Amino acid sequence: MTDLTNRSISRIQRNDQDPDVFYIYASDRSSTSDDTVEYVKGKWILERVGQTVV
Repeated sequence: MTDLTNRSISRIQRNDQDPDVFYIYASDRSSTSDDTVEYVKGKWILERVGQTVV
């Protein structure tokens, strides 16, 4: 498989205290981002909780 992007994405981490909340960390050459994903009433809600851009 050919890598088409320079972006790295972490494994999805589950919140031990709330099983409907997940965490994702992503990075590329000049930025990082921390996101939470929550499953609420049949829908996924994505929220960026942190970002660093160089």
